[in-house]
Amino acid sequence: RTDPVTSRMAAERTRGFLGTHELKIFHFLQCIAVNKPPLCNGATYRDIAHAMGMEPVAVGRRLRGMERKTVIRRNGERGGMTLWIAA
Repeated sequence: RTDPVTSRMAAERTRGFLGTHELKIFHFLQCIAVNKPPLCNGATYRDIAHAMGMEPVAVGRRLRGMERKTVIRRNGERGGMTLWIAA
């Protein structure tokens, strides 16, 4: 794989305690951090839902729990919505 070692280590760390949707969200946030698209400063729950083909409410309800597990963190706001990045 071409992912940096730290990305692979973080993915391994999360495998044991994140559900399928949480893993999708985490991997998306990791990907935007590494590849530096226009969302490199973070993504809103709507950005994540759109990119992952998920319902916004399904994404939104998982973000705080993922934050408590310290796998993602807040990185400011855009349009009144929190920007999330992989921790």
